Amino acid sequence: MIALIFLCLAATAISQQQKKTVTVGIAAVEDVLPSFMAFSRSGGAIGLALDRMHAEGITNGFEFRFMVNYTECSSQAAVGVALEHMVKQKVDLIIGPPCPSSAEMIAYLSTYYKKTMLGWGFLIDPIFSDNDRFPYLTKVIPDSLQMMEALVPMFQMLEWNRVAIFYTPNEVQYCDTIIKDADTTFGDDSTYVIDIVQKVTWDGQDNDYIRDQLFRTKNTARIIVMCLDTPQSRRKFMKIVSLMDMVSEEYVYVMLGMRGFGFGQVSRSNGHFNWTGSFIRIREDFVSDHKFSVHALYGRYTPNATLTISNGLTPFWEDLENNHADDAIVKEAAKRMLTANFIQTTSTDIHKIHCIDINGDDVDPQKLKDFRDNVVERVREDPLYCSTQACLSNDGKSMATWARHLHDVFYLYGLALNDSLTMDPSGGHANASTLTEAMKRSFVGLTGSVTINANGSRIPLFSVYVLDANFNQVTAINFTIIDGTPVMTKGYTHEATTLWGSRGGLR
Repeated sequence: MIALIFLCLAATAISQQQKKTVTVGIAAVEDVLPSFMAFSRSGGAIGLALDRMHAEGITNGFEFRFMVNYTECSSQAAVGVALEHMVKQKVDLIIGPPCPSSAEMIAYLSTYYKKTMLGWGFLIDPIFSDNDRFPYLTKVIPDSLQMMEALVPMFQMLEWNRVAIFYTPNEVQYCDTIIKDADTTFGDDSTYVIDIVQKVTWDGQDNDYIRDQLFRTKNTARIIVMCLDTPQSRRKFMKIVSLMDMVSEEYVYVMLGMRGFGFGQVSRSNGHFNWTGSFIRIREDFVSDHKFSVHALYGRYTPNATLTISNGLTPFWEDLENNHADDAIVKEAAKRMLTANFIQTTSTDIHKIHCIDINGDDVDPQKLKDFRDNVVERVREDPLYCSTQACLSNDGKSMATWARHLHDVFYLYGLALNDSLTMDPSGGHANASTLTEAMKRSFVGLTGSVTINANGSRIPLFSVYVLDANFNQVTAINFTIIDGTPVMTKGYTHEATTLWGSRGGLR
C-alpha cells in the first residue's frame, strides 16, 4: 500500500516556482513489537518535526511528498519497497524501517542507488556505522558496542571480573546484539577481561528452567548482567530472584538497554493511568539521549499519592496490567539493580540503585510533554493522514518507544537541507553525498544533544550518577569515547560515601 501525501511548507513570500520538491519514502512497521516502533504510534513524529522546521524557517523553500510502504521486519519485503521507492518513485530520501534485518537490506540498496537514508529504532549494531558499507546512512542512535566499551573501565575500577548473563531474545535480535557486544568487550584481553561464567537465554516464563539456572548462579557469580526487553520480563525476573533470596547486598544486577527509558516504562495516554479510583500523574520532564549515566531513582510513591519520576515514566516495577500485583516485591528487589540504558529515573524508596544511562539535561520538559501528548494522534493528520485500521484505532495508545528518535533524525535531515543547497545550489537536496555530509552536525532534539560523527552515527557522551545518603543525585563518573577509546573521569573524592553511601560505604 502506498500513500501519497503532499505538504507545502513554503512561506507566502516564496513563489511556487522557487520551491524544490523533496520526495520521501517511508519504510514502515506496524505489527512487529508495536509498543516499540509501530507506525501508528510513531509516525506522527514526522509531522511534529515538520512543525518545528516550519517554526524555525529552515525548510520554507521546500515542498515534501511522502510515500509510505510497510516492510514489517521482512528482508524480502524491504527489497521490494526499496526498489519501489528508489527506482520507480525516485525518492530523494528514504526513512528506513526500525528493524535491523530489513534496514540492512535497504541500506545496501541506498548505497547502490546513492540515496540518502535515515536510521532509527533498533539499529544498534555497529554494522550500521560502517561508513564504507553504508556511506549514505545517518542515524541518531549510538552503537551498543560503544556502551559496552564504556562500561568496561567501570567494571575494572570496581574489580568486577566474574559475571552471569541473562537475556531475552526477540524478533529484532535486540538483546542478542547487546549481549554479543558484551561478549566482545568482556573478552578483549587488550583492556580488562571479564569472565562470563554463565550465559542464559530466557523465554520470560517463571519455570523450573530459570530457577535451576539461578540456583547455578548462586554458586558462581554475584554480578548479574541482564538484558530483558520488556517491563513484564524485568518485573518477573526480579520477583523470581527476590523469592530465591538473591537480593541481599552481595548481589548487583546490571541491566543493559538502548531504548532510553532506564528503569521506566511508558504508561497509557498523556501520562496518566487510573488505579483504584484515583489518578496518578506522571511528571512529563523526560530526560533522554545524550549521556550514558549511572544514577539513582527519586520520587515519592504511596498507594493514594502522586507518583513523581524525573523522566516522566512509570517505574518498571509498577504492574499496569495486573492491578499492581507484586509491586512491593519487585520494587524492593530493584534496589540491587544497575541499569545501562538511555534515561534517568528516580524514586525515594530506592536506596541502593545505581543507573548507567544517557542523559539529556538540555531537553525542554514542556516540549517533551507536548510531543508525548500529540505524537500518536498526529499520524492521522498532516502530512501523513494515515487511514489504516491501526492508525484509526490508536486513541489511548502510548507513543512508541523509538518515536522521539524518528522525530530527531527527520529534524536533522531538515537542518541539512538548506546547507546542502549551499554546498550544491542546483541539486544539493537530491545529492546523497552532499546531504550526508551536511548532517554531520550538532543540535538539540527530543533525545538530548545530538552530534553526528564522520560515520553518520551519534557520538555518545556518558555520565555516571549515584544517590548519596540523603537521596540526592550525584555525578560520580564521566565517560566519553575518544578515537574509539573510553575515557573515564571520576567526579568524586571518596568512593565509599559517593558510590556506596546507600550500602554502608561497602563496595
